[in-house]
Amino acid sequence: MGFKYEGFSLTADAAKVKGAAAQLLGVTKKAKDKLSNVPNGAAETALYTRWFGAIDGTRLKTVQRIVSDIDDAAHSTRRTITFVDARQTTSIGRNEPGTRAYVHCGGTGWTGHVGSGIRVLITQRFFAPDTNPDKVTERTVCVMLHELSHKLGGTIDHVYGRDEALELARNHPAKAHKCAENYGFFALDLLKLP
Repeated sequence: MGFKYEGFSLTADAAKVKGAAAQLLGVTKKAKDKLSNVPNGAAETALYTRWFGAIDGTRLKTVQRIVSDIDDAAHSTRRTITFVDARQTTSIGRNEPGTRAYVHCGGTGWTGHVGSGIRVLITQRFFAPDTNPDKVTERTVCVMLHELSHKLGGTIDHVYGRDEALELARNHPAKAHKCAENYGFFALDLLKLP
C-alpha cells in the first residue's frame, strides 16, 4: 500500500488520518469480497439493494468495478494515495464549511494527481469533534471511500446524507450506483457484517 501524509503539523491530526487510511484498507477489501456474493448471498444482496437499489446486471457490474478499483488503489504498491492537510490553504482547492475532504477529478489545470497517485485533500470539518462515537467511523470510512469513488469511479454528488442516499437507492437506482454518498454509507454498513 502506498499512503503518504502531507502538511499535518499536529501529531494527533496525522494519527486520525493514518487511522482512517488503515481502516480504509480493511473496508475496501471486505466490500470487494462481499460484492462478489451479490446476488447469491442474502446479507450482501440486502446491503447492495439498500444502498444501490434493485439489482440490475449493468449497475451491479459498475458498483463491483468501482469498489474493486478503490481496493486495488488502496492496496497497490505502484500507486500512492496522498492525504493532504488542506485547512490552511485555498491555493489547492476549497475549504467550504460542509466539506470534510475532496479530490480534483480532471478538467483543466491541476487534477489532484501525484505522479502515479491520488491526492485526497482533508479539511477542518474532517477533524470536528463528534458526540456520537459512530460518527468517527462514519467520518473515516464514509469520507475516504466517498472521495475515492469520485476519483476512481467517476461518481458524483447527487445527494448528501444517509436518508437522502437511501431515498436515492429506493427511487432512483440508476443514480444511486453513480452517487459517491451511497458508496460511503454502503461501506459503513458493511462494517456490521461478519
